Amino acid sequence: MKKIVRNLKKFASLVGIFAFEACGPSVIAASAPCPASTDIGGLPGMKFEDGSVGVVGPLAVNPDGTKASYTVGDHGYTYISNGMDQWNPKVSCLSENSNCGEKFREAEKGAFGPGTPEFCVYAIEVEPFSPNAKLVACGKGKNVIGNGKGRPRVGKELLDTVGGGTTNYYVSMTHLNQLVDGATQYIDSAAVPSIVVPTVKSELLGQVVYATYRGKSTFAIVADTGPSFGEGSIALHQYLHYGELRAAPKIGPIGLKDRCGPDESGLEVPFNSAPDMHGDLCSEKGKRKGAADIRAYTGIRGGVTMIVLGKAKLPMKGIVAQVPVTVEALEKAASKAGYTEASLQSMASCLARR
Repeated sequence: MKKIVRNLKKFASLVGIFAFEACGPSVIAASAPCPASTDIGGLPGMKFEDGSVGVVGPLAVNPDGTKASYTVGDHGYTYISNGMDQWNPKVSCLSENSNCGEKFREAEKGAFGPGTPEFCVYAIEVEPFSPNAKLVACGKGKNVIGNGKGRPRVGKELLDTVGGGTTNYYVSMTHLNQLVDGATQYIDSAAVPSIVVPTVKSELLGQVVYATYRGKSTFAIVADTGPSFGEGSIALHQYLHYGELRAAPKIGPIGLKDRCGPDESGLEVPFNSAPDMHGDLCSEKGKRKGAADIRAYTGIRGGVTMIVLGKAKLPMKGIVAQVPVTVEALEKAASKAGYTEASLQSMASCLARR
């Protein structure tokens, strides 16, 4: 499990594919010469004359922003430890000696009250432990939970599980927000195609992205920041694999008696079965030994082209897009900026020949 957790942030998924035809003037001529190849955020890429930045490489799954990302009991699309690190003492949840999952369950069992383990949280909303208490910061945009210093905010709805029950979820955040019916919301990984860019490139938040993989293409948005390029939303992965958005599965756990049934055997990438016991897979002979969860960890090993368009951006106020983020809105922004199918394919072809 530690190996899975260590690799999680390397394979976040992308969302949304949309066939695009622009009617505005082309920003980049389809015959423009290709720029020199260079390293961009750890991946081979190019910087184009219009300010666009393109990279080619793997695409991990980033479920942040969707309700099922982190759940009570740690049965969400991603492990709870991928949204935090241990605090006091400081231990990275991605390190070899990390036991973040066990420590978090201990804190959760103790309602994050005094004496429970502390965590520095960066991907989940944190609320004060008591009405009159203040949040304890542990970095920019990060706050402490546990030991009476704070607790993860629980969502207002219940999520259906594959076993027929319901469970609570912790509110998952994205760096970019959107304005929907006058209210500020995060970007839903299961509904909106989006990518992650390096933290040092946070000014790219809200920029429109053109993504292609094995003949399929889509528009996406820069919605989050992280260590490097190479992560995309659940929706982006689905568009790049299937050319359409598909319904996400219910969350686990899948109990022992229900193992290897349609809820598990019918999973489509980027979703996968994650048994509690190592090697307890349906593909292996013999009886199952334990339960399993449904995670969103099946990324793309390589060959994904992602071009952050230099002239196309949604209307922004700070880190809040002033219109709901939809594929239609992204198409409109790209068209208004003058990008055509020919100019987009021209940049993608340059990256393919890098």
